[in-house]
Amino acid sequence: MSTKDIMKQHFEKDTGRSFQIYYEMLDEGDDVYLELEGFHFEAASAGGVGAVNGRPCLVVQLPREWAQKIGLVDNMPKRPWPSGDTENSNC
Repeated sequence: MSTKDIMKQHFEKDTGRSFQIYYEMLDEGDDVYLELEGFHFEAASAGGVGAVNGRPCLVVQLPREWAQKIGLVDNMPKRPWPSGDTENSNC
């Protein structure tokens, strides 16, 4: 029996990619969980290579259309050129 209260989800049968955004009903806090399946990711545990200031770090590489499906970016056209932004990620 699942304790997930799913807020948003999507599944693509042909690629096997999916996401769920959900609450855990038994959690007392207001945390929201993002579960991704079928995507490349990089992770570093606290103190490991890639960890930031000793904190765990997770980077998930999403195609733009999936970021749109999840609601992370607007339905805007792709940039026709690089942004020139060279700021590094915290991960």
